[in-house]
Amino acid sequence: RLERRLPRPPSPHTSRSSSAAKASAEMSVAGAIGAAASGMAAGAFSYNRENYMFDAEMRWERFASAREYANQQAEQYRGDIRNLAALTVKKNGLWAVSATLCMALNVALYCAGRLGLHGPSPPAWIM
Repeated sequence: RLERRLPRPPSPHTSRSSSAAKASAEMSVAGAIGAAASGMAAGAFSYNRENYMFDAEMRWERFASAREYANQQAEQYRGDIRNLAALTVKKNGLWAVSATLCMALNVALYCAGRLGLHGPSPPAWIM
């Protein structure tokens, strides 16, 4: 059969000075553990801060170079748009010249004029 064991009550013969010494020893151990933990935390903080400050400089360089590349890319895009617009303007200028020459030739061929061709005279707004 199993018996349940309960903690023993303190003996009336133990003195209070030993319990005070025991509590003092426990507090000194807890203090030592706390001091060690705070020292480790301070060391870890300074280690991480040093890495963070080093990484902050690298992060800034990466950010600045990315912005510079983005600006260059936008400038290339603007240049491409300018070149396409200039190409369209030049092409339309050439088409306008050739269309004017074709229209002048058609007016001379199909309408009465200096060439001596017979037919109806051109409208007044053409001449």
